[in-house]
Amino acid sequence: MTKLQPQALFKDTQVSRHILLIGIVFAFFYLYVIAFWFQSGNLYLFTALLVGQIFSVWQVTTYIFTVWNTEKTFPKNMSSLPRVDVYITVAGEPIEIVEETVRAALAMNYPKFSVYLLNDGFVAKKENWREARNLCRALGIPCITRRIPHGAKAGNINNALTQTYGEVICVFDADHAPYKNFLLETIPFLSDPKVAFVQTPQYYKNKSKNAVTQGAWEQQELFFGPICKGKNNYNAATMCGTNMVIRRSALLEVGGMCEESVAEDFVTGLLMHSKGWKSIYLPIVLAEGLAPEDFNSYFKQQLRWARGALDIIFHYKILTRVGYVGATYSISIISITFYFGNCNNHECSFSNCFSSYRRATF
Repeated sequence: MTKLQPQALFKDTQVSRHILLIGIVFAFFYLYVIAFWFQSGNLYLFTALLVGQIFSVWQVTTYIFTVWNTEKTFPKNMSSLPRVDVYITVAGEPIEIVEETVRAALAMNYPKFSVYLLNDGFVAKKENWREARNLCRALGIPCITRRIPHGAKAGNINNALTQTYGEVICVFDADHAPYKNFLLETIPFLSDPKVAFVQTPQYYKNKSKNAVTQGAWEQQELFFGPICKGKNNYNAATMCGTNMVIRRSALLEVGGMCEESVAEDFVTGLLMHSKGWKSIYLPIVLAEGLAPEDFNSYFKQQLRWARGALDIIFHYKILTRVGYVGATYSISIISITFYFGNCNNHECSFSNCFSSYRRATF
């Protein structure tokens, strides 16, 4: 099997519609079997099992709705290339990783851009925060170090917004080193004055290192493949916090990056959509990052993302906010419910195990 280069990974992700239709037929048939052919046994557990299966069918249906068409494209225009401020957000990461990202950013091919290191190591109380400042001095780039903590990463970006003036903001996490053509591939889509941001995939260059990195990449491959490409049909691209360009005026219109939620990027994207802005997901790998390499790191990453999804529903109250209507809103809510799927699987497994236990002992 030919090994695909990173930039070719998401070019062909259209799933056979016959397979999708077969999948949804089997999902509904399985629900029918459970609802009408199974012995109910304990009413409460059977009800829980039935609700869980209904949720599973809903997830299958909405997934198929999302990925039915993954080939939407957008026009781009190279005639106008605005000034770009490139933000590299840092909070105590190993300095050699940060340096690789900074050097890659400085090497990008684009006529008008400046690179800034957003150093949150001090407010995060990291011992190596001075190393980031010294790196900036050595490479000749500005280092913006906060002294007053607030808003985590969102606060870090908002603080930099007050000290820079580019028309477009480009954001990279400390471990996501961009390719030279990153800006030339993404900025032209902002020629449409209603496009607020362009998001590109998160690619893990260490995805083959061990079972944890492979599992982390398989999850990313599904999300940044057919799911994100399908969301383009509904103006529902997800802002993912790194490897993206954002129109400054759109970001300022919604008050900057949202500091109220741990899912600051997701919420900020939703706020832009609610104001009538457009979004684009560009399915080309234009930066390389690092996957968590041990289970503890992976667990922390997934917990943070899951907390963010729940925070959007229960703390930020996205379900009752005015302005979130239509397909854009619906597709975004569908994405959030991904994390309920694991709870549903555990609930169904418990119900099945308990029912089996009762049949075996009684």
